[in-house]
Amino acid sequence: YNPEKPKEKYKLLDPSAYVFYEEIDVSNFSQKHQDTYNNIICKRCNLCHTQAHYFNRRFTPRQWQEALTRVLALGIIPPENAAWKQDLFEFFIYHEELLLKEAQQEEEEE
Repeated sequence: YNPEKPKEKYKLLDPSAYVFYEEIDVSNFSQKHQDTYNNIICKRCNLCHTQAHYFNRRFTPRQWQEALTRVLALGIIPPENAAWKQDLFEFFIYHEELLLKEAQQEEEEE
């Protein structure tokens, strides 16, 4: 990762950070992930968190499951929308995989 070369689709906030994005462009994501982003993250998660709160976290799949389980237990995700947990999990894991690929590509270019 080279903080001097920010990706065009991401807005870099802190050049000393490994990754610190204020916003994310999901236009190249699958329709399912775009729907999760637009209908759950933007409309529900953003009520309490900035996008930077979750897009700048580097979690393992287990850590994402634990975090989403806590949110569900707090009642932030209504029980009738419990399926959101899986949608969010898949979205965040997909995002993590993209970041890893970007970092690997940048390391290879150096």
